[in-house]
Amino acid sequence: MNQKKVKRKKASFLSPLVSITLVLFLMGMFGLLVFYADQLKTFFKENLQVNIFFTEEAKEADIFRLKQMLDNEYYVKKTDYITKEEAKQIMIKEIGEDAEEILGFNPFPSSLDVFFNSGYAQVDSVEMFKAEMEKFPFVKEVAYQKVILEKIDYYVRIGGLVILSLLIVFMLIAIVLINNTVRLTLFSKRFLIKSMQLVGATQNFIRGPFIIKSMTYGLIGGMIAVVLLGGLVYLVSNRIPYAVMGDPLTNFILALSLPVIGVLITFISSFYSVRKYLKTKLEDLY
Repeated sequence: MNQKKVKRKKASFLSPLVSITLVLFLMGMFGLLVFYADQLKTFFKENLQVNIFFTEEAKEADIFRLKQMLDNEYYVKKTDYITKEEAKQIMIKEIGEDAEEILGFNPFPSSLDVFFNSGYAQVDSVEMFKAEMEKFPFVKEVAYQKVILEKIDYYVRIGGLVILSLLIVFMLIAIVLINNTVRLTLFSKRFLIKSMQLVGATQNFIRGPFIIKSMTYGLIGGMIAVVLLGGLVYLVSNRIPYAVMGDPLTNFILALSLPVIGVLITFISSFYSVRKYLKTKLEDLY
């Protein structure tokens, strides 16, 4: 008999806890996507190369002066100098053949890869930069992936709006699901609530334990959801560069919000559910 009671208590505790945890975990996943959409755009923009190719007559002293000048510019994140030999080795890795052996000379020019800060990685800014760089007599050509740069803002903005819309819809669904979970949990206690009221217990005295218990579900569920999301971020970070995975403040806000949301929703649900049973007549509880 005691074992049956223990099993029932475990079931009555685990069932709402699991439901609340899963709902908050899914909500957190959508939250991650919304928070990281802007950082994903920043990552793509700051890793888009603007290649400055130099003429055969270009002197290394001129190239290094240009590199130093660009490194000091506020709109430049970093620059990488690629020599002719390094360019040849890169192409050997990519195509599997040595062009110098076929042609008898190294056809690849030395170059400077320029990476912009995300705020300045715009087509008009890069076009102005390109025009300025091509004025140098030892610069042969300035090239970059214009189409990709044009599309980054568009696709990230559309994707962000879609994810935000899904987050709002899912938050409404989450509120309904958690509310129903709490109400179903309290439904089995409706006669106990009414009995306490009939023997003279005050409404606050009756509500207190049920609200605290429901809020405990929300708090524990939120904390478990945070741990699960942390594990998910850790696994994903092995495949996606860490720069995309958010700054510490963003992660802290998201981690804090899930237990708060869980506690808030369970508090409101339990408060109104208990009040409903307190106002319901005894014969209507059956």
